[in-house]
Amino acid sequence: MSSTTTDRRTFWAACVGVILVACLFRFYRIADYPLGLFFDPAINGLDAIRLMQRGGHVLFFPTNGGRESLFMYLLIPFIRFLGTIPFSIRALTATISLLTVVLLIAFLRNDEVRLMNNESKETRLQTPIAQGSTLNPQLSIINYQLSIISGFVLATLPWHIAVTRLGQRPILVPMLAIPIFWFFLKGWRSIQSRWFVLSGLIMGLEGYTYSAARLLPVILVLALLPEFFLNPIKRANVKTTIINLALFLLTALIVYMPMAWYLLNHPAQFTARAASVMVWNFLDTPADIAAELARNFLRILGFFCCIGSPNPIFGYPGYPGLSIWLAPFLLLGLALALKNWRDFFHRLVALWWLIGVFASLPAIEAPHPLRMIVAIPPTAILVALGLLKLINWLLSNKRIPSSLRTTHYALLLLIILLILPLPGFIRAYYVNWG
Repeated sequence: MSSTTTDRRTFWAACVGVILVACLFRFYRIADYPLGLFFDPAINGLDAIRLMQRGGHVLFFPTNGGRESLFMYLLIPFIRFLGTIPFSIRALTATISLLTVVLLIAFLRNDEVRLMNNESKETRLQTPIAQGSTLNPQLSIINYQLSIISGFVLATLPWHIAVTRLGQRPILVPMLAIPIFWFFLKGWRSIQSRWFVLSGLIMGLEGYTYSAARLLPVILVLALLPEFFLNPIKRANVKTTIINLALFLLTALIVYMPMAWYLLNHPAQFTARAASVMVWNFLDTPADIAAELARNFLRILGFFCCIGSPNPIFGYPGYPGLSIWLAPFLLLGLALALKNWRDFFHRLVALWWLIGVFASLPAIEAPHPLRMIVAIPPTAILVALGLLKLINWLLSNKRIPSSLRTTHYALLLLIILLILPLPGFIRAYYVNWG
């Protein structure tokens, strides 16, 4: 059996393992943990039932603060086949959440995207998979390890699992964000129009999910603009690139046009909800506002290591969105992405996380897991980058005895770091939460 075949089997075995872990944490006793439904998922379920009974086409539900309609339409077949029970809503969110894990693995494993990183030496882990691959003799940043580790981090991420098991509508945002950026990067690399059309189609569809999705075009534009100066387009490709970007924009606009027309005629629906939760609406003086923004900044940082939202509608009260064991690697991964900002992928991931997270800064109730939900996939990616950087440093550090600088010890350390957060998380979410 060739080493390439063995490598592929190893990768697919790891994929299956990660997906099974993700499936377990999302579907295990999903009707019981937590008990009952909070009002937001319950109202979404009632709206889906009304759509089933009355028919018609609804783009936006103005009640309960205003809600985009895609989730309710996706909920209809689950209610029809599973019944009018909380499990129907959670079965949908668990399915979406599981697909998000699968899409993240596929995105980071993708050959076209991997080539964009020009074989970054920052996170290259020499393992049998890397040494035997015919696709790439050295393991690049977007390759087997990054995809599997990111997938496992996302599969066990308390933040993602809490939103899933609570049946929250915003779970659609990270799932659709991944193919938006994946297909755009693939199109940018290959100069093939179909990828821009697909990316634009999903970008337009994302506008029917949750208000936080409005950040995605901002992230993409800010990540793309430096590329024109850092890596100028070849003269022969200028016309094709302009056409492709126009196709992306046109497709997104066509898909989003019905919602845009509705919001144009009902402008308050577009801004009312976001404007109503800004901290300056609740405080009187600039000093008080500045102090609250500073506290929000610390609360958001604390969400990724120490303490989460105390509100039970967002998860187990006080439990952080990321384990303290993995928080240093998130910081290390972010530093690595910022260091390599000249690379499109690194720049995109850094902006994806920073904009996604700190969009919650000026709002009340920080840290707010739903307002920050755009940042779920890059959180997993950055943690994986940090873990790979540490392992590679240990393997190349001459001060460490050569007997310990082996792939087996490196992988053992990696596994330990990944499973360290699980006992506390399992106790909180699958024992205490019930």
